[in-house]
Amino acid sequence: MKNKGIKSNLIVAIISVITAMGLSCNMSMAILNSAGDITDKTVLYRFLFRFILVMDSNRLMGVFIAAFVFFLIIKTQKIIDKAVDFRTVAVALIFSMMQIVGASFSETNSGVLLYLTEDRFVIFRSILFIFSYKVLWYIAITFMIKGMDIIAKNTEVQGTIDYKHYFIKAFICLFVCWIPYYIIFFPGIGNGDTSKQLLMFFKERNSEVLSLLKHAEEFADDIYVSNQHPYFTTLLYGLFVKIGLFFTGSASVGVAIYCFVQMICYDIVFSYALTEFCSFFRGENTVIKYTRYFVMFYPLIPIASISMIKDYTYALGFIPLVVVLVKLVRNDKNEPKLTTLAGLVFASTFICLTRSQGPYVMAVIGIALFVKFIKQQWKIAIKMLLCTFIPVILFFTLWSRVFLPAMNVAPVGKQEMLGVFFQQTARYVKEYPNDVTDAEKEAINAVLKYDKLAQNYNPELHDPVKHTYRNGVSSELLRKYFKAWFSMFKKHPGVYIEAVVNNCYGAFWIDYYKDKLFIAHFINRMEEGHYLYIDSYFTNDNLGLISNIVGALQRIPIVNLFFSVSTYTLMSILAVLYLFRIGKGKYNIANLFVVLAILCLLISPVNGHYRYVSAMMILSPVTFLICVYAKFESNAKTINIAD
Repeated sequence: MKNKGIKSNLIVAIISVITAMGLSCNMSMAILNSAGDITDKTVLYRFLFRFILVMDSNRLMGVFIAAFVFFLIIKTQKIIDKAVDFRTVAVALIFSMMQIVGASFSETNSGVLLYLTEDRFVIFRSILFIFSYKVLWYIAITFMIKGMDIIAKNTEVQGTIDYKHYFIKAFICLFVCWIPYYIIFFPGIGNGDTSKQLLMFFKERNSEVLSLLKHAEEFADDIYVSNQHPYFTTLLYGLFVKIGLFFTGSASVGVAIYCFVQMICYDIVFSYALTEFCSFFRGENTVIKYTRYFVMFYPLIPIASISMIKDYTYALGFIPLVVVLVKLVRNDKNEPKLTTLAGLVFASTFICLTRSQGPYVMAVIGIALFVKFIKQQWKIAIKMLLCTFIPVILFFTLWSRVFLPAMNVAPVGKQEMLGVFFQQTARYVKEYPNDVTDAEKEAINAVLKYDKLAQNYNPELHDPVKHTYRNGVSSELLRKYFKAWFSMFKKHPGVYIEAVVNNCYGAFWIDYYKDKLFIAHFINRMEEGHYLYIDSYFTNDNLGLISNIVGALQRIPIVNLFFSVSTYTLMSILAVLYLFRIGKGKYNIANLFVVLAILCLLISPVNGHYRYVSAMMILSPVTFLICVYAKFESNAKTINIAD
């Protein structure tokens, strides 16, 4: 028995060392190329020389990694009852493949590290890398599953509480912890898009605004606003700035008022979410208490709340929507209350107005609710469909067809929806120019400026290629373009796949830190002194300090995960899979937005940009509570459910 234990520990130790080497491996091709000409050396010499070359220079870190992995594997063996969970193995393998894909495209803008090249060492290094991350992900996922089970098992039902009192308590706690961020980042945070939205609202044109307007579907001298940035948010931001200008003559005051109001709204919806989960659990247990602490002290949430940025305005609507969806699914055998249905209508309307994808998201959620409830009560199913589809229908009719034209708002150009196809075409033209036939070139040139495609192609950004789009393209010309697109795809399908992956890998690669996950000041698109110029009083003079602090946090193990874009993508995927695993897939209706957001990342116009995971990041505390409650519900013998 003792020998068996020693043998088992020896195997674990070997796996730990191999994993440590894989995790310490530098995937750069430049390092291998720096080895010089060693072809005259023996195979063993070349292998060992290159292996040492790609190992991280900090050898001590590798030792710590080995010890840590060894400890984790030993612990993992104890909590999985000595049985290998092949579902976890499959997910770990997929996640590890995401990491090698990210490393490959970051290094070479292609999947060259995945290909079976003639360089056998590159193949060996890739296999080692994948194996190491597979081990690490298997351990991490196993611990998360077991941890969630333990948390749910130890979650106690404390009885009823005064929910109004709790809501006020949560609101005050969040407000006290968030107000320092409002003071530090006063008057608020905004990006370049926000600045352009303000210019458009006040009918101001500079070169950037003019460029944006010219790429709208319809452009004329009397058009000053484009719906490329949802007009509702342009209207909302502009009205607040107009208030500031009217009463104080300062646009910054208007921004300050808006950001304060939005912070209060975020405070209200988070307090509402925490209070509702208290009602589900029948009191504030330890899980909800620590979730409240996370919302109070995790800096990215209050920073989002004081950001005059369309993505954060959009995300605001999903917190109450997700809670309402949980209530509906949880109480699926009873007639929903009128207030719950009203909340669904309000959240649906807000989401439709604040993001171009919003109506499509709500349509999918409405269909999912209909399918869910039609099996039980068709009357409730019809109500669900109406509550989600009425806002969608009104958006596409009254808002888009009547209100926007009346306000002389230019519709979004077709290129905004076709960016991923244009990106694929540009990459093809850049890599295989001699394989483009005259007919294909003619079809492409009728839609895009063919001669500029190769030059403008940026593998991680759609905009340069989209800006070659010719306005006023007819449906017939687009039909011919897609015919050419498909014929080129049949010749080199790999280049199309690489074009997509190159533009989204940062959202799934855990080591992607190119983006800071937030901005710390108001980015202006006009000169200082302009009446719409927003002065970030404190942060403008301390951007270097703030950047250094964030950079330092991104170098601290574990802590840096909270500042990685991919953390929120991967954790959201795990949350969805976990609910299916425990037999509570019905709660994934509340996670449908997360699923759709992940799918949208595959065609996002910018690689690994924080804005495209912002809603997932903000929803992460609520997503966590959904998973814990679902497991708690499955463990509980009887739970008295009431809406």
